[in-house]
Amino acid sequence: MIIDLPPEISITTRDEIIKLRLEGGLNYRPDEAGRFVVDWRWQDEWLTLYIDPTSQQIEVDDSISPERLAVLQAALDRPQIEAERSAAMQNVIDLAQSAVGVDIRNLSQNQILALLAVVLWDKKAIARDLTIRPLGEWVRRRV
Repeated sequence: MIIDLPPEISITTRDEIIKLRLEGGLNYRPDEAGRFVVDWRWQDEWLTLYIDPTSQQIEVDDSISPERLAVLQAALDRPQIEAERSAAMQNVIDLAQSAVGVDIRNLSQNQILALLAVVLWDKKAIARDLTIRPLGEWVRRRV
């Protein structure tokens, strides 16, 4: 099975493989064809990935389990998701910044929501996926 690397990921060095943050253990070695051979241990099973830095493709055995394929795909999708989250939060911060100096009675609804989001972010109420975490994780009860 061949998996194309997303455009956000370019693997040309061993360090870039580490940045994928695959769960489990990894062993790396180059092969004669110039590929990275990555032995990936996950849930007590080993799987060999062949990463071609020229074609930016990963070759995996067709017998890969759906669970392991999902973990690999999540690792490959992570940079794009993190970039989207970062862009979304930057938009919120920019909108909140636009409220500086505005009389509170003249704030737009979007500025109010952006300011609320900034306060929630500061209280660590917003999870990595930009959803609100359970109240018990970030609200302290006052006596």
